[in-house]
Amino acid sequence: MPDKHIDATDIDRFNEPMLCTYDAMVECPVCHRALDPRVLCGYFAENRDMRLVESGYSHTVYLLAFCPKCRNAFLAEYFANKSKAILCPAMLENAKFQRAYPTMPDNRPFSENISSLSPNFVVLFRQSETAEAAGLCEIAGCGYRKSLEFLVKDYLCHKLPEAADDIKKELLGNSIKRIDDVRIQILAERATWIGNDETHYVRKHCDLDINDMKRFISATLHYIDAELTFADALSVAPKK
Repeated sequence: MPDKHIDATDIDRFNEPMLCTYDAMVECPVCHRALDPRVLCGYFAENRDMRLVESGYSHTVYLLAFCPKCRNAFLAEYFANKSKAILCPAMLENAKFQRAYPTMPDNRPFSENISSLSPNFVVLFRQSETAEAAGLCEIAGCGYRKSLEFLVKDYLCHKLPEAADDIKKELLGNSIKRIDDVRIQILAERATWIGNDETHYVRKHCDLDINDMKRFISATLHYIDAELTFADALSVAPKK
């Protein structure tokens, strides 16, 4: 249930404000820390999109808020409906949070091993996170697929330097077949299948999406990172 309220101003008419009840924001879209933001002001506009009106949202509410932790301001957008109660007509009820501007990606950290092995993977993955945070999920999927290709090929070029020229030019599927760790091979293969769906007209795996692809990429990173760390450990000679 909505537990916050504010007097919001009509953007079109600037007449008497209406009381608006809304769901509390629990995370800053910029720093991603939990918060009870300081709401500075609120405005509302009547929806002219009949699809929203028919869905029970007669108005859009905009709240300007301030995060006391990262000290950034952001705009939160809500959908609400005007109260039909006879005794309280000037009220927007049960405003539901839709999105916030700006929304910054909550970038996952990468180990020094991964960053050194495939810096282009790190750049591409983070750009894809930025696109996804901005709501550009169709583009983000293509980006995650490209980042995976750089990760796999850089990993194989590191392990098989004598075949690097062929690895760089061949199809990703052929590169994946070169991986001798069956766990990495299967994870990279499945992530590639989903990534290909993100770039093609017809999807083959309709029950999977970029969240599944990111899970598989994350697990791939785990095993590659562990392998590189193990190689570092092997390089440590005993002291006499």
